[in-house]
Amino acid sequence: MMEITCKMVRRELSNYIEDDVTPELRARIERHVDNCPGCRAVYDGVHNVLRLVGGGEVLDLPAGFSRRLLERIRAASLSN
Repeated sequence: MMEITCKMVRRELSNYIEDDVTPELRARIERHVDNCPGCRAVYDGVHNVLRLVGGGEVLDLPAGFSRRLLERIRAASLSN
């Protein structure tokens, strides 16, 4: 079974969370996320956001949060 890259994991993350991937891809993503701290952090963050949004609660984010988050995602994407 071919290994999956961080870039591929991040591209498929929302499909994975929504259970819209093949069993083979699911296994590859799970194995990668279990062994990659960066992708694990991205997964945890996306999962938490979806849980919060799905809960119907509205949270006020600190000033500059969106900009800092985008900068971190871009930096992480460039390093992988």
